[in-house]
Amino acid sequence: MPLRRIVLLVNPNSRAVTRPAVEDAAALLARSVDTRLIWTTGPGEATRLAADLGTDPDTLVTAVGGDGTFFEALNGLPPQGVIGLLPAGTANVIARELGIPLQLREAAKTLLTGAVRRFDTGRCNGRRFFMVAGCEFDAHVASSVPALPKKWLGQYAYHLESLCRYPRYDFPALRVEVDGRPAVTGSFALVANLRRYGGGLFFAADARPDDGQLDLVLFRRMTVPYLLKGLWGAWTRRGVGSDVAWRLRGRQFRLQPPRPVRFQLDGEVLPPAAELQICVEPASLAMVTP
Repeated sequence: MPLRRIVLLVNPNSRAVTRPAVEDAAALLARSVDTRLIWTTGPGEATRLAADLGTDPDTLVTAVGGDGTFFEALNGLPPQGVIGLLPAGTANVIARELGIPLQLREAAKTLLTGAVRRFDTGRCNGRRFFMVAGCEFDAHVASSVPALPKKWLGQYAYHLESLCRYPRYDFPALRVEVDGRPAVTGSFALVANLRRYGGGLFFAADARPDDGQLDLVLFRRMTVPYLLKGLWGAWTRRGVGSDVAWRLRGRQFRLQPPRPVRFQLDGEVLPPAAELQICVEPASLAMVTP
């Protein structure tokens, strides 16, 4: 991709970020194109920087960190902006899904040799997401994982926290409408743009980020047999079966819980909402990929 400059927005708190590795990747890029390195200092800064830098279509705004860092940059990127990713997070779902190397130096090379592709994004209650929107239980888990286990165990810290929280959790009854069709009900909902979830689980095995639709996986109930069967399908990459969950595809989703619930977008937990309005925005993201 012909570029005039690359700006690296680095999250120093991402699990796999080290200064030597980041500076090495920046030096490699600087041999071919003007490269600027910015270390963010707190939540929301990547969003503000992407909003400013992304106004120039000749500047590649690159998130250096995990999926959460990408989420922040995505929510600042203007329509004409172009985004890249150097993965250095916990699960690196986006990089794994799009074939971006997990080593920073190799990923940096793809910024120079890759192509700009157009991808769909989702929007939930005004916020954009690229991977998935999850309603309640996974947001509850994500907000509860202590920092040290997350640093030591990576994505497995979330699995462990899920096991601890599940027995005592009161799952709400969720009512979901898809494209105005009759509503379906269940206990736990994912609206996915990508197949992967939390690293190596494929709950929505048929989801694609360039098909103009999002994929709903709504567990009919969260009893142990249903959960184990659903996890087995996700673990074996076949996806969750229709006997365990409602599997619907569409462009507009309305989720109505009986009480305000927390939700997560790309792993970032948002405040409780009385209703979730989700839609797909086809081909709305320009991104450099291998």
